[in-house]
Amino acid sequence: MPTLLSKSFATSANANQQCGGACKKNCSDCHKMTMCWNCHHFTDCHDRFCPTCHKIQPVYSVEEGGCNFFQLFGLPETYDIDPAKLEANFKNMQKVIHPDLFSSKSEEEKAVSTKVSTTINIAHNKLKNPISRAAYLVKLITGKDVLGEDDNYKVPMEVLMEVMEIREKLSDAKTDEEKDALKGKVKDSFKQHENAFRCGLCKRDNDSICNEAVAMKYYDSIIRELNGELG
Repeated sequence: MPTLLSKSFATSANANQQCGGACKKNCSDCHKMTMCWNCHHFTDCHDRFCPTCHKIQPVYSVEEGGCNFFQLFGLPETYDIDPAKLEANFKNMQKVIHPDLFSSKSEEEKAVSTKVSTTINIAHNKLKNPISRAAYLVKLITGKDVLGEDDNYKVPMEVLMEVMEIREKLSDAKTDEEKDALKGKVKDSFKQHENAFRCGLCKRDNDSICNEAVAMKYYDSIIRELNGELG
């Protein structure tokens, strides 16, 4: 039998789907409305507490009519974010929604705070890393999970061939000097694909941003491997 909490979440999620509107790229323009699970008054998706009953509010997914991760942290929906602002907003959120602060609250509030804290951590980690941030942008724009096992996206052969060529050169490198020189070339290639990703975003070229995000992932993996961060 569904719990009171799950019923409240379901009611709120249905309302969110009906009320969620399109957001502009600037996070300050996002005013999607979500329904409080406790008093059922509508609140802004940015609000972590209901302005009416003051209960902590869940973080609804985009599919449920809630804010995306950029909007959650008050950041523009773009690749080049302000890392300091991300960290500051993350820490400020954790100060008020950490589960330890709700130990004396109702079971519903405890459950919400735990779920919110988990979601905030996931969102922070995803936006903090350039590769996962690029992939998240691609998912928001195209609906494709280019770094996962998504049948909607196939890695272009030219990207795979490019990476295979680099790995062959890596295996042939014998001296530290050769490896360092190759590392410099790999970093340059990463920057080229990163800039191409930015251009793809500006031009709204969905195929380009998908391909460049995958290429960035592969080159980042090679760089970390050369730095001894993998294995």
